[in-house]
Amino acid sequence: MQSIPLIASSIMPKKLVSGADYILLNVKCGIGAFMKTYEEAKILATEMVNIGKELKKNVKAEINDMNQPLGKAIGNNLEIKEVIKTSKGNGPKDLEDNCLSSSAILLTLVELFKNTEDARKALIENIKNLKAFEKF
Repeated sequence: MQSIPLIASSIMPKKLVSGADYILLNVKCGIGAFMKTYEEAKILATEMVNIGKELKKNVKAEINDMNQPLGKAIGNNLEIKEVIKTSKGNGPKDLEDNCLSSSAILLTLVELFKNTEDARKALIENIKNLKAFEKF
């Protein structure tokens, strides 16, 4: 197993120095990540959230699978085009789901919504009416 305290102490200062009061950590697990198992990723996520809370920051973490690529594009230019398609509702389902999940968590973290279900519904509506694309 990787050294959780070393990884957490390497990642969190970079997040905290940004000055953000709300931080969503995206912790990866799987063959393409430092943390190979969900259990290891959960330990790391908990450690980093605790560091943020100690410093009076609103921090949450989500754990994502890196056993396969997200979306279909490879390379910065193609990935940006894929994100644009996703913001219009035409992207790969896995990328859309990932974006909706993270965005819904952030919207509840900053207290714009009481729960992720309502936040997700609003986000889907903003994809349908192209407000997501306009904002991008």
